[in-house]
Amino acid sequence: MDKPSDSNATIALRDCKRIEKLEDPISFVKEILKLCTSDKLMCLYKLPSFSSIDDFLQKIASICGKLKKGGVADTILAARIVLHD
Repeated sequence: MDKPSDSNATIALRDCKRIEKLEDPISFVKEILKLCTSDKLMCLYKLPSFSSIDDFLQKIASICGKLKKGGVADTILAARIVLHD
């Protein structure tokens, strides 16, 4: 399950157990960003404005303290957090 199709995205978003097994959770977060307004996401996660999916995930990782060695944001883990939420 690499890229989400409409049915794959729907299934993954409904079944939290499968989130840990997703190879590319960022693609699924892209689907969420299509469905939700940036204002709602900024309010939910208490984020400043963001310009892209990468910017959004970096800010989520930073706020949640999910940083890799050297202080680099772990965007994969941030994507999984968003999918769980």
